[in-house]
This record gives sequence, C-alpha cells and structure tokens, in this order.
Amino acid sequence: MNKAQRKRLQDALDILTSIQEEEQEKYDNMYDYFPDSEQTEKLQENADTLQEAVDLIEQVMEGY
Repeated sequence: MNKAQRKRLQDALDILTSIQEEEQEKYDNMYDYFPDSEQTEKLQENADTLQEAVDLIEQVMEGY
C-alpha cells in the first residue's frame, strides 16, 4: 500500500469513526427514554456495525 492509499484509508477511517461516535451518542441518549424501541435497537446495530468497519480498517492499516 502506498502513501496515497494509506492517506485515503486514514481519511475513510476518520469519517467512519466520527459517524460511529455520532450513532453511539444518539443511541445512548435515546436509550434513556426508549430502551426497548425498535429505533433504539437499530441505532445500536448501526453503531456496532460501524465499529466493526473501523476495527477492520485499522487492522488493514496495521498490516502495512
């Protein structure tokens, strides 16, 4: 992986991390009021999936 590709991956990682944090914050705030709602569960699923994506990209970057 060259320097330009690493930069693009880092940019993607930064964006995904930001979105994941926003989704997690939405979930945390909503859970206090609607702990068993379908929308709350979906927010947590989204946050979890985004975290998995972040973790995978970090693994790829560590390999180079």
